[in-house]
Amino acid sequence: EYPADLRITAPDAAGAYFGPSHAGGLGWGFAAALGVRAARPDRVVVCTVGDGSYHYAVPTSCHHVCAANNLPLLVIVFDNGGWNEVRKSVLGVHPDGWAARQEPMPLVDFGCQASYQRIVEAFGGFGTTVRRSDELPGALKQAMTVVREEGRQALVHVVCQG
Repeated sequence: EYPADLRITAPDAAGAYFGPSHAGGLGWGFAAALGVRAARPDRVVVCTVGDGSYHYAVPTSCHHVCAANNLPLLVIVFDNGGWNEVRKSVLGVHPDGWAARQEPMPLVDFGCQASYQRIVEAFGGFGTTVRRSDELPGALKQAMTVVREEGRQALVHVVCQG
């Protein structure tokens, strides 16, 4: 998962922030956000995940559930192009091993950039991609408007460097 930075997004009440255990749970966030949204229809739910976690969440199923059950929420996908935690684990165990010497690292780097915003659009939602930090505030504002005022799901695909 890609937890929200609580220095920036401090919860305003008890029960306003849910996060995975540090023992694991890759792919947990999106489905958990759906459950929170179903339990708290009066609240805006924002799910922050990395691109690898988004893959593990089976996003077509999650976006379908959002649309079919009227569960609008905002998903923010931070895209670093692969499974960075897997890379760190491989390098931690075998820093001079075969995989460490490969560029790109096999089965870690995705090798191409997906258009994640198109997945949410396939289910009637709003999607946008952010490539520069100055684009982020406007994209988030637009996405929140879609969720709050139009009652549709939204996704902001944030392309990260490195």
